[in-house]
Amino acid sequence: MHGLVFNGYDFSEVCQAQTVGVTPHRVRAEGVAIAGGIGAHMTGDGIDVRIVKVRLFLDAGCALTPEDASRLRHRIDAMLCAAQGATLQLPEDEVLKYRGAALTDGEGWTAMLEDGECTLTFTCYDPVAYGYERTTGEDAFKVGGTAETYPVFECVAAEGDSVMVLNLLSERFVCVVGDFKGGERVRIDCASEDVTVDGACANADIGVHSDFFPLAPGACELAFAGCAGHSTTYAERWY
Repeated sequence: MHGLVFNGYDFSEVCQAQTVGVTPHRVRAEGVAIAGGIGAHMTGDGIDVRIVKVRLFLDAGCALTPEDASRLRHRIDAMLCAAQGATLQLPEDEVLKYRGAALTDGEGWTAMLEDGECTLTFTCYDPVAYGYERTTGEDAFKVGGTAETYPVFECVAAEGDSVMVLNLLSERFVCVVGDFKGGERVRIDCASEDVTVDGACANADIGVHSDFFPLAPGACELAFAGCAGHSTTYAERWY
């Protein structure tokens, strides 16, 4: 069993952890601050989230003095404190991570040092788990995971008036228009819908009818125009 990791802290240093539930849920959109990024799914009556419950256990053979107990409580408290949505990695999985997670309940927390355990509830405002990040220079490849993922394209412009990336299966494309001399670095981020050229914002140069697109799980076929070289980076995403 691996440790819980939340907000960059590895809880295996202070206690054991076990996942006791991962369930989809819908919360009202009113007053909710979304920290989940592209995965946050808005619906007509709310936001789809994922509720994760994790039980923490103290070492049964560990005898704590009142001073040690106080220090341990403050340390775990600090580890759980995240002002904004944090990354959550469950103890049974070293690969998949949830983004935009927040601690929303701590059943038994006040008595944890006496009872030896408590149950934490996390709300993941991006309900899809993220796996391995992949980078490829191929035009055709297979996308792992079970959910759509939004890629980043890094292109080296050829001499011409545009750089374009086309998803042949969905027939959606992104075109960047400009007077390219050749060698410019064009970055197209489909998650944030931003484009840069040599690091400078080029959103004003996004061509008419451009449509930032995701990659669906399975076979993917892309086409590049106006490019002397290119790469595609994406993270596998799992329901």
